[in-house]
Amino acid sequence: MVATTIVPPNDPQSPRWLLDLQEWRTVPYTDVQQEILDGEGYGIVSYTWGYIADDGKPASDPPEGLLWDVPAVQGWTLAEARQVMQSVGTRYIWWDWMCVPQSGERMRPWDEKLDLGKVQGEEIAKQMHIYKHAKKSIVWLHATLWERESPIKDLLLLCVKDEEDREEQENERPAELQKHTNSVMSLLKHAHETERWTRSGWTLQEGVLLHETELVDRRGCRLPGKHFWYGDQATVGDLTVPITRLAWEIAIAYFIKSQGYEPDVGSPIPKRTHAFARLP
Repeated sequence: MVATTIVPPNDPQSPRWLLDLQEWRTVPYTDVQQEILDGEGYGIVSYTWGYIADDGKPASDPPEGLLWDVPAVQGWTLAEARQVMQSVGTRYIWWDWMCVPQSGERMRPWDEKLDLGKVQGEEIAKQMHIYKHAKKSIVWLHATLWERESPIKDLLLLCVKDEEDREEQENERPAELQKHTNSVMSLLKHAHETERWTRSGWTLQEGVLLHETELVDRRGCRLPGKHFWYGDQATVGDLTVPITRLAWEIAIAYFIKSQGYEPDVGSPIPKRTHAFARLP
């Protein structure tokens, strides 16, 4: 199929193109049947790839209908990524490589008549609307395999027991909490180092919009668990829960230590904060 040379008109609320995973081709958003959009809708994927771009080379076996080349990356092929995208669960997805004009030193030059630079800017500018209207989504942590130990997996599975469950003596609890705090910070540091999605500026914005989105690993597998915030699979929100809870408790502990009494926060103060307040 020869790529069409017509760029669909811009709609500030909707993407210009979607990728048809079944047919492996990009199609104008307006060509997708309305009953599909009203039903399963389209999905989106958040991931980071710039740091492994393969010297501006184009990827092999791109979908049909593109007006630009898809960038190649080191570590996995486009065919492997295509398999992961099936885990989104929709036929049509918004995938930046296929739906936002791409360029690279060794990639096909843009057709000047199509003004793809302007098109690129317009598609990026409405990303919030594109994410908001998507019915399904995944965050692809392609540097991680759930079957193996990793800092990000440990961070997700981290669970602090309530003080009632602790066997330590009263005077040992502050030391244990200090140890726990150091452990959380160490896990966070190593998660940043090993999984770039956790520290990319682009994905930070996407993560805010996708806090209930499930995390998938390199192979498109989800991480199951009974204690996760939004269900039985790890989500973006679960990455922040241990850190947010710890920061909140430390802030309350600082108030108690400096003022000598508990602040009114509208909910019961965890007993653990008093142990934090006893730390030097």
